[in-house]
Amino acid sequence: MSKVRGGYAVIVYSGKPGSLEEKFLSAATKGLNRRGKEYKVIDLHADKFNPIFEGQDLRLYSRGETTDKNVKNYQELVKGANELYFIYPTKWQGMDAMMKGFCDKTFLRNGFWYTRKAGWFDALWGEMQWIKRSRAITHHTESRFERRFKMRNSARVQLTRGTMFALKMKHIRMSLLPNSNRTLTDKAIMKFLKSLEKKFSKK
Repeated sequence: MSKVRGGYAVIVYSGKPGSLEEKFLSAATKGLNRRGKEYKVIDLHADKFNPIFEGQDLRLYSRGETTDKNVKNYQELVKGANELYFIYPTKWQGMDAMMKGFCDKTFLRNGFWYTRKAGWFDALWGEMQWIKRSRAITHHTESRFERRFKMRNSARVQLTRGTMFALKMKHIRMSLLPNSNRTLTDKAIMKFLKSLEKKFSKK
């Protein structure tokens, strides 16, 4: 299967109306529009995406196959993109269930997303080098100090250094807003959103 290197961006979004994720999505799309970049949004909640492996898909997983129509559509969208972004809430120091399920069910071992290199270590080898820019955007209840030292950046590790790095995406970045349920002010949110829009608008 040949890999398509298109010119649009895909944003995988697992937020809800009125949430911080919705604000992040708005800032990201404004930045992409300023750059003149075409984009497509995968809205997991609107699609009623089921993040759980069930029935036939559970049996097909080891073969790198799926019967989920949503997943097949997601795979085609990502295959045609050259930028990939993830917007999601942090739950228990990592991705929420919707985003974790998206990664589990979409990026399968079938020679397109990743393969297993033979050998004593049975290494995972990512095949997604066609994604030239990638970023995870989320928020965290801990302060910057707690996130960096106490929690050891666990939210960052799970998606950026785990999934995105392992799949060999390029230019991996993370934007994380701390103190999201403590002392977070409107001014702090606006500052973060402006910074996010600026990052997405850069060529």
